[in-house]
Amino acid sequence: MNYFYSLIFAVLFVITPLVSSAYDGAFLVPSWTNPLPTAVYAFSTSVIVTGSWQLPADWIGKIYVYQDALLGPDDSLLTQGTQMTDVGGNNGYTIDNTGGATTKTGTFSFDVGAQLPGLHNIHLEFWGGEVCAINKALNDLNGTNFIPSCPITADNAAFNIVWPARKYTVGNPLFPSMTVTPSSDPALNFLNVEFGSPQTLTFTIGNTGGQTLSGSISGITSPFSCSPSCNYAVNPNTSQNITIQYVPPPAPDSSDQTFVFSCVGASLGCAKVSASLPVVIVAQPSESRHVIANSVTNSVSPNIIVTPALVNYGSLNLGVPVADRPFVVKNTGGGYLNGVVSFSTPEYSCTGPCSYSVSAGGQTTIWVHYIPSVAGTFNDTATFGGGLGQVVALSSVVNDKPIILVGTTLIDFYAINGNKPVNVGSCKSYSSWVKNIGASTLSGSVTNVPLATPPMSDPTVNPLFTCTAGCTYNNLTNGQWQWFTIQYCPTINGTEAGTAILTNALNAPNTATINLTGRGNTQPIGTLSSSLIFGNVLINTTKQITFTIMNTGVGVLSGSVGALPVQFACDLGCTYNIPAGGSASVTLSFNPLLVQSYGGTVNFSGIGDFSVSGSGVQPIFQASWDNWPYYHSNKCPGATCLDPEIKDYDIGATTFTGNLNLAVQYKNFYLYAMNKGTGANITYSFPNTAHFKCIAVYYTGTVGAGGCSGTLLPFLSASYQYLFRPTYQFQPDAAGDFSEPLTITYDYGFGPQTKTVNLVGHSISAPFLDVSPTGIRTIVPNTPVGTNPSPKAVYTVTNLGVGPMDYSVTGIPVGSPFSCITNCSMVGLMPNTPVTVEFEFTPTDALTTIISPWFNSTGGNLQRTIKGTGSVSPVTGLVPPSIFYPDTNMGQFTNRTVRVTNSGLGTLSGVVTPVAPSGLDFFCITNCGYSLTAGQSTDSVSDPVIQFRPMQTGPLNATIDFSGGSNGVQSVSVFGTAIFAPIIDIRGADTNFGTVVITKYKDRVFTVKNSGTSDLGSGTFSVTGPFSCVDPVDPIDGLCHYSLNGGTEVTITIRFSPMTVGPASGAVSLSGVPIARFFVNGQGGQPVFIFREI
Repeated sequence: MNYFYSLIFAVLFVITPLVSSAYDGAFLVPSWTNPLPTAVYAFSTSVIVTGSWQLPADWIGKIYVYQDALLGPDDSLLTQGTQMTDVGGNNGYTIDNTGGATTKTGTFSFDVGAQLPGLHNIHLEFWGGEVCAINKALNDLNGTNFIPSCPITADNAAFNIVWPARKYTVGNPLFPSMTVTPSSDPALNFLNVEFGSPQTLTFTIGNTGGQTLSGSISGITSPFSCSPSCNYAVNPNTSQNITIQYVPPPAPDSSDQTFVFSCVGASLGCAKVSASLPVVIVAQPSESRHVIANSVTNSVSPNIIVTPALVNYGSLNLGVPVADRPFVVKNTGGGYLNGVVSFSTPEYSCTGPCSYSVSAGGQTTIWVHYIPSVAGTFNDTATFGGGLGQVVALSSVVNDKPIILVGTTLIDFYAINGNKPVNVGSCKSYSSWVKNIGASTLSGSVTNVPLATPPMSDPTVNPLFTCTAGCTYNNLTNGQWQWFTIQYCPTINGTEAGTAILTNALNAPNTATINLTGRGNTQPIGTLSSSLIFGNVLINTTKQITFTIMNTGVGVLSGSVGALPVQFACDLGCTYNIPAGGSASVTLSFNPLLVQSYGGTVNFSGIGDFSVSGSGVQPIFQASWDNWPYYHSNKCPGATCLDPEIKDYDIGATTFTGNLNLAVQYKNFYLYAMNKGTGANITYSFPNTAHFKCIAVYYTGTVGAGGCSGTLLPFLSASYQYLFRPTYQFQPDAAGDFSEPLTITYDYGFGPQTKTVNLVGHSISAPFLDVSPTGIRTIVPNTPVGTNPSPKAVYTVTNLGVGPMDYSVTGIPVGSPFSCITNCSMVGLMPNTPVTVEFEFTPTDALTTIISPWFNSTGGNLQRTIKGTGSVSPVTGLVPPSIFYPDTNMGQFTNRTVRVTNSGLGTLSGVVTPVAPSGLDFFCITNCGYSLTAGQSTDSVSDPVIQFRPMQTGPLNATIDFSGGSNGVQSVSVFGTAIFAPIIDIRGADTNFGTVVITKYKDRVFTVKNSGTSDLGSGTFSVTGPFSCVDPVDPIDGLCHYSLNGGTEVTITIRFSPMTVGPASGAVSLSGVPIARFFVNGQGGQPVFIFREI
């Protein structure tokens, strides 16, 4: 659908009118597929409205979806409901056959997304028609003139075709969902309860989910209690009441508690579904409710007065809500008036709380809502409790018939035609609307004027006033409306009148009358197609305008152009004879001689007088390169003014660096432009040449601004917009001289003109200094005094030019904590060979220091800024920074020490991590914490000891961290290689015990020696398999013990006691050094029996 009609629909669809149409719903939407009637959707499933459509040729329209309308007993629509949008935010489904020559068909799919649980109704509405009819509707509403336009008829429009509502259901969610009512704050208010008179109020716990929920109320204490219990279990789609009793303590007393209602599902957690779209699910482990109470002692009984005491709602419409009514409840007695409002019919309800508690002399307001559901005359009541109580009478007459309302009671075709009569022999149409503001449905027709017959706009067939479209209306519900169209075809030269009466089939006495009036014309009427305004014209030149005289009346329009004001003339078509409906062209000219305004009136005979005007102007474009022309008395300095002859402007020289991407080789300069004249603007354009580029707008803040193109206002205009200064840049791409013509274009509004200047520039080869980065180079903040190594600021110096460059760094104050330490000067730095310059920061106090050193060179000078801040804090220093351990056998260890120094100020307190036992290969075992004053170090006694005790073989590494310093955690890198080499020597018997008959045993003696230099400590021998250590055995624990220092040995006896036939093996290991072990084996043998004869 094109953008134009998108805008139209955006306007027209809002009012949702109805019109009788030859195309009914069965034609426009042959099938409405989903949702099916009585369909059931699982919770969180998208509801997608689908079906098929067809449109006649050159029609366009939109299908709208409405949900949850108020339905009558027969499921008829009483309200329109909520207009739905799809998941993409569209408010309807557009169908388009604009430009089509035949009927077009298609399908629609409108996804309104997941809906809330419960019963819903949904219906479709269509609004559309032929393009010309939509234009007509828009023109009638807004007074616009969109074309093509045609009268709205039953054959070219279908405004709000309505399909009956369908009902569908969205199931409950699978999870339990708890509701606790009331949910106001406070939820319960035991207000002004008399001491000795307990009061009860009720919470209702509902379950709108799909699984049983259980829970209990917590946070409830005396004087409140639950009845019968604070526990509850609620099945899906049911509810349970919990009564809360308040036993008031002696007055005065008040209570304020928050009750927590827990929620647990059988297998799913409780969750809460949003009360409105879009569907949102949030976890709901509990709900809280606020409960307050206070006790009083009444000495004087309360007395209730309710005003008004009688309410007559008058005549109402069935099913239509009534504006809420206030009732003021006063306590004219003593104590507190406590009560509740109840109604004789559920058609009435309170919009807020129905309960009240009013102190002596006080008052409160109760708002009552009423939606009549049955027609007839009613005398209902509202009963207000408390004191002696009061009954208020509520009377109403509920109408179940439609009531007619029309958009206008007068249609004046003279005013509709732009305060012009309508020509006899032609017709004029106007569309208004009829609306049902009552109940039921409105049906009827436009009477007292004939129904037009084809051809509709033929005045001989349909004279005077006729109804051409929407002449009957059917089943308009409350608030719905429909277009109808009245046509006027005048029959005389003069005023004509009539009336149209709109009937009401279900409520005959209720009609609407529209007065009709029009004025016919039988004379010629002349109009001009345009105004006679010439605008600004350059003096001593001529401008022509050609316009059309049209005869919109009847008969021949004859006349001529009368006398014109000075400097205006009629050139062509000065005499005219124009038949009805025809036109003729006229040409006028304007030739100003002076800079001034001209004008007056001219008479066109048979038509009338018209204003004609124009102004003589003389703009003057001047350009220069020497300052603002404004400052020169002749407005353009002669030596630099660009006219009349072409001149050279030498902008000077710039350095050519050899780097085409380096902007510093470019040079900026300015040109100036001014409108010296008056009366008209000048447009101008300053172009680029090969090496001279117009780059930007330049703002002076004093005399205006200018860009590479723009508009110069007349001389001395406001804001100095008659003076502009374009900024140019000389951009050489090689060393040498450049000369290029620049042609400036300007236009007074009568065609472009030019001025030319030769721009001259020079580019010279030379070295060029670059220092990066730029800006403030901030050193690490709060650098502690004594930090080693000192932090550094690093810059890169590069020669971006041509030829060698010398440079040096200067400007560092004496005594500054900054010093240049690397490449501080150099002779002969070649192009594109960057070098690094380093500045070291060694603070001696907690002050901030900023220096701005200069980089002086034969290729220019640059300055940079460096900032550093010292701090008085301890600093951790470590020696050595890394440790390389010798190869160490698994099961053994090697120790090394680290010297810790506080090279800062203050006390350095820290720890070493990790520490033993750690399960790691490297860790601290001794002196793993330290506290050092400024300048102090650990010594050979207090140095932390780092042990390498490998738990696996191969190259190993780690970091040992030392905390406490202002320079953060410092680390020592540790490296070592773990090996597996014999650490015990086994001597004595063979480890193979041979064959031993099962149930027997064999002993063998072994000597285990610690062949290393490190102690293996003390422990017990661990023996596996059918082997055991039998000597030496400790009589207390029955185990064989060892204690093996370097070079010592122990003798043990190992016994093999096989229990099964076949091979057997085991291991003998030291409990403290599992890898120190040796293996034993043997064979279990079968006993052999020998029988001898005796």
